Amino acid sequence: MKELVVLSGKGGTGKTSIAASFAALAKRAVLADCDVDAADLFLLLDVKRLHEEKFYSGILPHIVQENCSHCGKCYHLCPSDAITQKTESGIMHYEIQDLSCEGCGICIDHCPQNCIQESERFCGYIYLSQSQYGTLSHAKLLPGGENSGKLVSAVRKQAQIFANANQLDWIIVDGSPGIGCPVISSITGADLVLLVAEPTISGIHDMNRVISVCQFFHIPVLVCVNKADLNEDNTNRIKSIVLERNETWLGTIPYDEMVTTSQNKGVPVVTIPASKAGKEIITIWEKISHI
Repeated sequence: MKELVVLSGKGGTGKTSIAASFAALAKRAVLADCDVDAADLFLLLDVKRLHEEKFYSGILPHIVQENCSHCGKCYHLCPSDAITQKTESGIMHYEIQDLSCEGCGICIDHCPQNCIQESERFCGYIYLSQSQYGTLSHAKLLPGGENSGKLVSAVRKQAQIFANANQLDWIIVDGSPGIGCPVISSITGADLVLLVAEPTISGIHDMNRVISVCQFFHIPVLVCVNKADLNEDNTNRIKSIVLERNETWLGTIPYDEMVTTSQNKGVPVVTIPASKAGKEIITIWEKISHI
């Protein structure tokens, strides 16, 4: 079994469209959408939800008002200004605002009355869904929910358990754009990374950053350029950089309005026979499947 993570240096390169196409092309695969801050792979796969569980991460303190001496120490110590004050019947009361709280625990440690209690913070949901192209592990991080890296790890673990239980050949992961914590959680321990680049100056810069992160973790990088014909000079420059950095060049995908058509229909672009982009994605998948 191999785990392939599809990444991009920035949003909008076509990463999710390519991951959805791989889902349609792979015969024995489980899918994982690790872009938990803005998951959208399920939109292209028309999924039916099989399982749902709540995700908790970090602590959420709250003040037990009947035990509070109204000293205001928590208010003055809070580094994120998450505690508000208001006067009721001539007495100052303090309340912790959940969305502003970073869960550092300073208020808990320094409360002289020990009247601040903690509970697990409810941050989102983890889902297991079924599509006609395979089972999908995905998640939803609630607004203000913390630790998306931990949620990414949970999504990957669910996909790995399913793949092992069903003796599948591939785990195809749609990762987050950029190089932040969710990306690191997506690639740690993976077998391959497909980096989808775009032929722009910023795209080249972003691609180099992702390659550096993957090389730090000793993960082989495969690179393709989407919408490559929009700037052939930059496409050629990307190819040269990839080869100079001893990574694998897979080829190019042309700009194709059929991609937008497929998104509107909610299907992977490789299912549209007339799509030029779809044909190149098929070629790229054939190269990956033989690595």
